[in-house]
Amino acid sequence: SNVEAGSVLTYRITVTLSGTGSVNNLVITDPLPAQTAYVAGSMLVNGATRTDAADADNARFSANTVTVDFGNTTSPVVHVIDFRATVN
Repeated sequence: SNVEAGSVLTYRITVTLSGTGSVNNLVITDPLPAQTAYVAGSMLVNGATRTDAADADNARFSANTVTVDFGNTTSPVVHVIDFRATVN
């Protein structure tokens, strides 16, 4: 279908760590394009709802950027981040 003003897009970021070992302080950030507006309350991390605020959960939306902090992560693992944005 055509994407036009008012269309809602679903973004999915898949983070895949393969092999063995670990990553310390794994943080994923995704700035939204200027032509979009984040849909408040739409963030899911590994299928679980997250708030948009910088609080006790590991995700936040601030300064037009989605940020998810996975901390120290051992591979192999797959993390999935979903959120929505409206086209301006």
